[in-house]
Amino acid sequence: HSYRGEQRFIRPQVARTGASYIKNPEHLEYCPNEQIENLHKVEQSYPDKSWTEDVDISGHSARIGVRMVTRDHAPMMGCAPDLDEILVNYQEHQHTKASIKYWQETPAPIHQGLFILGGLGSRGITSGPLAAEALAAQLCGEIIPLDGPTLDMLNPNRMWMRKLIKGKAL
Repeated sequence: HSYRGEQRFIRPQVARTGASYIKNPEHLEYCPNEQIENLHKVEQSYPDKSWTEDVDISGHSARIGVRMVTRDHAPMMGCAPDLDEILVNYQEHQHTKASIKYWQETPAPIHQGLFILGGLGSRGITSGPLAAEALAAQLCGEIIPLDGPTLDMLNPNRMWMRKLIKGKAL
């Protein structure tokens, strides 16, 4: 905000921030160590920013929740994989150079008319709106606001196809 020619900055009042990534947690209660680790992540992400001093974790409380994430931390957006068809094709095309070529050249099996938007994880507030816009464009037959490599990165079939193209077992 500017006021009478002088520049003023409003410091954000941050009570707590961050996300923990604990695989198979024993509990879903507040954990002071995780909160301290999250505070350190904020301080490392914003070095020399005085507002990080205002992050207050002294209340020993935080919102606890479970967010769906993918192994590669990218959201899933697009046509839903047809796992049954993948498995049938897998029985015919597995673990040979010819099968790798088959999976590189054959479109991933999908369920027509069934779409996925999920796995947004802790970055959903930033990736969700663009992923939703891209999915809406796909559903409406409009130009999708993402390039090919990004669409490949978001493709719900990517996990299966990576394994198949590398000749790995499902």
